[in-house]
Amino acid sequence: MRLRRNDASLYLSAVGDFDGDGVQDVARLQVNDARRLYALLITDGRGQHRLAEGRLSYLPRIGVALRERGSVSSEWEPAALFLRADGIDLIVFEASDVLHYACSETYCRYQISD
Repeated sequence: MRLRRNDASLYLSAVGDFDGDGVQDVARLQVNDARRLYALLITDGRGQHRLAEGRLSYLPRIGVALRERGSVSSEWEPAALFLRADGIDLIVFEASDVLHYACSETYCRYQISD
């Protein structure tokens, strides 16, 4: 898979109003070469949050994308979730899709596909 052949930064960050405060926030994948890990980080009006972490070997197949507010469905349930603010899709291409979204004072996870 040549996900980033033409654009090295493709799917490494997403911008949206993730906490619903009316201000644009940033979600990004950060790489720690020394530990051979990546992390999904969100910087919003409440600070920085680490939402997920994984092995660096997945990086060529992983990405983040904006999921706009509104209804979300999964492979198992149609319209199972309504987002009041934008969400962040953490996608492992050809493997899984997990949605991270603001809920109360933290972020929750919703498995869209396996």
